[in-house]
Amino acid sequence: MSPSTSRRVLLASGSPRRRELLRREGIPFDLVDPGPEPEVERGPPERRVLVAARSKALGARVEQRCGLLLAADTVVVAGDRCLGKPRDRGQAGEFLAALIGRTHEVWTGLVFAPVRDGVLDEARLEEVAARAEVAMRSLTAVELEDYLDSGDWRDKAGAYGIQSRAGRFTSLVSGELETVIGLPMQPVREAWLRFLDRR
Repeated sequence: MSPSTSRRVLLASGSPRRRELLRREGIPFDLVDPGPEPEVERGPPERRVLVAARSKALGARVEQRCGLLLAADTVVVAGDRCLGKPRDRGQAGEFLAALIGRTHEVWTGLVFAPVRDGVLDEARLEEVAARAEVAMRSLTAVELEDYLDSGDWRDKAGAYGIQSRAGRFTSLVSGELETVIGLPMQPVREAWLRFLDRR
């Protein structure tokens, strides 16, 4: 395995938004299969995202790879409910109805672990949970239907993406925008630099 190959992030995620954030940061990465979607964990959102991210990390198919494995999970919090990705248009509408006209939390959990020759080093596994707040303004019935018709809610926690069409009716209140998108970059940068320093 060449040094250049091992000095890469192994991203255990199918999210195009996470890929774009890594590209923008200039961090080299390869995609790895995170395995099946983990069961939704009960409990506070911070624990839920960390348990889910850890499950993805441990289930990732790294084969003979070397690098820094990165797995992530994001939930949107509406009152006492944690909203993941909607399964269909009807559930997307239900999720948005719970968020409209309110400020809510978004949590993203990250798990990092070095991988050498396909073996993940659990002893050096690191976990980070990041929190942000987002305000969603009131929507008219026509605006809501137009958004649902657009399909922009697909594959997005809470049924919206602040970086896309939903940016018209959502705004960041606190925290990092990247936390809401699904990959807070400050802890990613720090973990990446630690990984390079240890090699």
